[in-house]
Amino acid sequence: EIPLSLIANKLTLSEVSDFSLGSKADKISDGKLILLADNGFPFDGNVQLYLLNNNNQIIDSILPQQYLAPASLDIKDKVAQKKLTTFTLNYNPQRIQNLLNTKAIIVKTNLSTTGSKYIKIYRHYAIDIDLKGDFEYTIDTRKKQ
Repeated sequence: EIPLSLIANKLTLSEVSDFSLGSKADKISDGKLILLADNGFPFDGNVQLYLLNNNNQIIDSILPQQYLAPASLDIKDKVAQKKLTTFTLNYNPQRIQNLLNTKAIIVKTNLSTTGSKYIKIYRHYAIDIDLKGDFEYTIDTRKKQ
């Protein structure tokens, strides 16, 4: 029944999304991923990414050290506005190879309430995840003969 009232301890939400760096990805030499998590739940927690190859095998996992901030409750104990947390994940050349081989990403969040108060969750509560890249490319400027 919605709204559901609960105390959560590592309530897990997950989503699988297709992933590709594109056709010029082999030119990446260094960079970082920027994960934007817009939390619409009044729970804090963490986010973990699992990189899958074309056989759906996990080839890497990314666990940001920072916690996902909870959305605040208004006077009626409902989320009035989502809370944005930005995670920056640095990537070295060895891990970039894993990104090149990634065909899908599992995004998993573990959410928990603070304190012992039951919290209502509503159908419209959601977490929006956006993954961006900021990469350095190697460009060959030599003329071909």
